[in-house]
Amino acid sequence: MASKYRYLTTIIVFLAICVLAWVFESYFSTQVTKWVDSLILSVVPSIMATGIIAIVFYIVIECAGIIDGPRLEKQLLLNEVKEYKSLGVLAFYPDFNKVPWDDLIKSSHHIDIIVSYYDSWINAHRPALKEFFVNGGEIRIFIGDVNISTVLEATKLRFPDRSEQQLKEKVSKTGSRIMAIRDDAGKGSVSLYYMPFPPNYSSVIFDHEYVALSVYEQFRKDHISSQAILIDAHKHSETKQYWDKEIDGFVKNGKKSNP
Repeated sequence: MASKYRYLTTIIVFLAICVLAWVFESYFSTQVTKWVDSLILSVVPSIMATGIIAIVFYIVIECAGIIDGPRLEKQLLLNEVKEYKSLGVLAFYPDFNKVPWDDLIKSSHHIDIIVSYYDSWINAHRPALKEFFVNGGEIRIFIGDVNISTVLEATKLRFPDRSEQQLKEKVSKTGSRIMAIRDDAGKGSVSLYYMPFPPNYSSVIFDHEYVALSVYEQFRKDHISSQAILIDAHKHSETKQYWDKEIDGFVKNGKKSNP
């Protein structure tokens, strides 16, 4: 922060000038420069007194959080954070796996998943998903159809660490694993939509309201390490309209499979 110690630095410079003036007055004044001596004697005490008062004033108002300094800059930053939250940005996670997935899953009744494949994610959150289904939860998964050559090629570019066969297995397991959990729960429903194109992003939407959004990595290495943000889609009308439009497009363009 460039202005963090601006005022205190100015005060210190003033005091340094006072000290230099005092040294000059004490050791270097002569009869020839009596007029300078007289001037210094009349000015130095006032400057020093002003400097001391300024320091006290700085300390008092800094403690009170009044001046334009670190506290104000921190407050401005907090205001920016509040502004983001007012637009619906609830949280940022530097690691995709740090999102409180289990809590979000168990507290929801409807989940939409837009993804290239999610077999490992489904496996990692099996207990929460089972509880979700036991409570009558509904899941729709929108996933690229890798049986279409263009989708497969695009998916291969997105996941260079996977072979063509591995990608097909990952997509297949995404559906089979979620269905196995649903069957184990004995309740709930699953709908799979196979898209004629790969998704541009990865997102999980809880109860048509909370969106966990993540991007695909350009240089992926063996596992997910991208960031994620959690958005309240109902906080801002344009955000809600965007996600309603996206889901509507996936439903209309996807080939539905009802396991």
